[in-house]
Amino acid sequence: MRTKLFTFIALAFSTVVFGQQEPVYSQYMFNPTVMNPAYCGIYDMVSATAVYRAQYLGLGAGRPQTMTFNAHSSLPLDKMGGGVTFVRDVIGINVVNKFELLYSYRLDIGDNRLSMGMSTGFGNYISDPSRGLTAKSEDDPYFISQRASAFKPSFGFGAMYLAEDFFVGVSAPSMFNQSISEGDDAVKINKRHMYATGGYVLRLANEMVFKPSLLVRYVDGSPISFDLNASVLMYQNLWAGLSFRKLNTVVLMGQLQVTDAMKLGASFDFSSNSTIKEVAALNKMGFTGVSAFELMANFNFGLFDTQAVQTSVY
Repeated sequence: MRTKLFTFIALAFSTVVFGQQEPVYSQYMFNPTVMNPAYCGIYDMVSATAVYRAQYLGLGAGRPQTMTFNAHSSLPLDKMGGGVTFVRDVIGINVVNKFELLYSYRLDIGDNRLSMGMSTGFGNYISDPSRGLTAKSEDDPYFISQRASAFKPSFGFGAMYLAEDFFVGVSAPSMFNQSISEGDDAVKINKRHMYATGGYVLRLANEMVFKPSLLVRYVDGSPISFDLNASVLMYQNLWAGLSFRKLNTVVLMGQLQVTDAMKLGASFDFSSNSTIKEVAALNKMGFTGVSAFELMANFNFGLFDTQAVQTSVY
């Protein structure tokens, strides 16, 4: 197991100390706030969501893991929303803890809504070879010299337009490239991320809803990638969906409305063996089948509106 973990870490961090970027979420369509602050408080209710995501399960403690919590609400001041987000992202020897405040302002255009939002906070970036690796000596110079930590501010923005049958959005949750000095080198710890989303809602017979959607992802210095998703709402409380990410990952997902206030979701990623170098190398070590799973719990509560909690197809 130690050999497998070391091989994975070598693959992930052979070029820079910090390889950490914005987390990937398979169930982003059920929790848009993680990518776009404009969704914050867009409905008259309080919403809280927790997400846990794990990849490459056979790697043990060194595997990539992401834990996210966000809560947001409409505010007593008309047309405004506010919220908070906390993310802990772990990949091998690297850890990022990020805390952000969210703010949004919405305009009602007939029955439609245009919302604009921003996020600001800070991230604590830590790189520690002692995580998942065992040194023969506590004075090992590699382990001592390679430890690094930095606090960096974070800024993001987003806009979203919601109509009865379609939605579009753009966002940049990480607006700036960031780096830290390590000796004579500048090590990049975060790259600019930009997203564009869109989807259509088709209402079928027997109160079924079909929702195709698209996410386009741009990371500074990397090729554009995309997620193509299709999901179906059945019996007014069960979502079932299928996604294709960059044509090399298939995602199966579902979400159940357990009570009026609580929804539970899960997804499973299945990666191709032929396109991503890291996945191919892991497959040679015996890791096949499910490459990631994700669990989500969402709670919605009425607060400033005396009506029942709104159930949205978005």
